[in-house]
Amino acid sequence: MARSKGEGGITRLEDKPKANCRLWRLKAVDWGGKTRYRRFHGTYSQAEAAMRRFKAELASPMSDETFGAYSRRWLDRRRRGGEISGQTLSENEVELRRLRMEFGDLPLCAIDRARVVDGLASIKGGANPSGRTLSGTTMSKTFATMRMVMREAAMDGLIGSNPLDLVRPPKRDTPEKQALPFDQVRRALAMLESLPLDAHTVAVRLMLLAGLRRSEAVGLEWRDVRGGMVFVSRSVAERTGEVKEPKTAAGVRAVPMLPQLASSLEAWKVAQASQLSLLGIEQAPETPVVTSAVGTRMRAQNLARWWKRHMSEIGVDCRPHELRHTFLTMLANSGASAASLRSIAGWSSIEMASVYVHDDMEANAAAVGMLGSRFSSGTLGGTRCGTFSDARNVSQSTEEYCEAPGQVPKDVRIVP
Repeated sequence: MARSKGEGGITRLEDKPKANCRLWRLKAVDWGGKTRYRRFHGTYSQAEAAMRRFKAELASPMSDETFGAYSRRWLDRRRRGGEISGQTLSENEVELRRLRMEFGDLPLCAIDRARVVDGLASIKGGANPSGRTLSGTTMSKTFATMRMVMREAAMDGLIGSNPLDLVRPPKRDTPEKQALPFDQVRRALAMLESLPLDAHTVAVRLMLLAGLRRSEAVGLEWRDVRGGMVFVSRSVAERTGEVKEPKTAAGVRAVPMLPQLASSLEAWKVAQASQLSLLGIEQAPETPVVTSAVGTRMRAQNLARWWKRHMSEIGVDCRPHELRHTFLTMLANSGASAASLRSIAGWSSIEMASVYVHDDMEANAAAVGMLGSRFSSGTLGGTRCGTFSDARNVSQSTEEYCEAPGQVPKDVRIVP
């Protein structure tokens, strides 16, 4: 191994001339007299610049504060700042508990790239509070939290640089969200009618027939249901139960009600008032639509647990959020314009449709078939699909959604 000429310890790690070498070892002495090494990929000129930065990092003493102690200070600083939501702080605490099991006793300055890679692999493999193998999506969140902590430690001058900047983030592996086929939706609605009308089944209808998120369904109050519309203006944090405004201004919206939803809410309002009276509670405009057994606002987590236990009784196997996906997909395939879809979904941008709305090949075939029948009849008039103008697509079956001119489609009609 040939040693290159130049200032300090820059050593070639490839058996090539200096001009062609791209792998180097940097050697320098820190403020305490300890020799430190670092590998570098690049040209010799780049290695010289990296060497100067390396020496500068080692010139001043680094803190011996542990990751565990600093991460608690970091979280407390975020909490006292008052700009971070309780939900986010709760999620940060969960991620930090995982990280402290692996890195908690290590001094910040002892955490380098190799230690980060090995430690994250250990956490993923089961060295975490749950003892289970973690998904790539969960590890992506854990990685992001650790990177924020170490970045701030570097800004505080406790470490020379953030080692996580040299680590590739874990890949998210959450399965793509799917929309239920329309026939399955019809069957699910029929099975819902056979179940007792309660807060849980009402919440399912709000997600499937109005596209509300789970957090929005449990945040809904009776004053938000009026004039054939559902007005969405709040949501409930998953972990903390904190009632808050939607993430974006577009999330505050009015969703027209399908007849099936309107009739269910009307019946549930009467039934809920009777149930609450037995608990000594008077139903009011501020009363949550989705209530618990003791008359308080239902937690989103409890709704998710109920869904996991009972979804088979409705004839579906999906996550709660996929009910929202299903509604929006049916809406798009019924001819909703881009502007209407964005408004009803509460998206800040229509580009979100690529995530939430799924292709329906039968609907596409029906759309082309409908155009063909219009050409055959010699006119571009005829039937209309859905209730939105500026239609771009139609339903899976023209018999299901399309009526003669002047009639209202039975299954996708939006009440004005």
